[in-house]
Amino acid sequence: MALTGKRVSEVTEMTWGELDLESGLWTIPWQRLLKKQVQEDHREPLSDLAIEILRSQPRDGDFVFQSGNRTPLSDTAIRKQHRRWWKGEKVDTHGFRGTIRTFFYDNDQLGFSKEHVEVMLTHGQSKLDAAYQRGDGYRRRKKMMQVWADYMAGKLELP
Repeated sequence: MALTGKRVSEVTEMTWGELDLESGLWTIPWQRLLKKQVQEDHREPLSDLAIEILRSQPRDGDFVFQSGNRTPLSDTAIRKQHRRWWKGEKVDTHGFRGTIRTFFYDNDQLGFSKEHVEVMLTHGQSKLDAAYQRGDGYRRRKKMMQVWADYMAGKLELP
């Protein structure tokens, strides 16, 4: 979640069939997105670190992150892990999304637009934007997600 900016359900319900790890692509079916007005699957570029983590997961079921009974991890299970890892800290999954948005907003010198961040967060477009914008900025967002992962891994120093 922290590397992709996706919602809890989008990550916990991720299946192996949605992933192309060779090209670093995660295709999220539109039915699983919160914003269902546009009935198009969402293409999400994956950073090298996200691909490394995904490759380390056991492939013993349909879901990438699953519980012992081969169902997606629940929101409760995720919250318990957060509480265990960050004892006493106020950390929540939605905070990851806000952190990514703030990072790119505060570091506009990196050259990524607000629109790219909004697509990455799978926020809906205005009617006007939707009428004219046909692309999803995939190549630019691929670079953006690598910058984010490099920052998270301590490989990127910012001025």
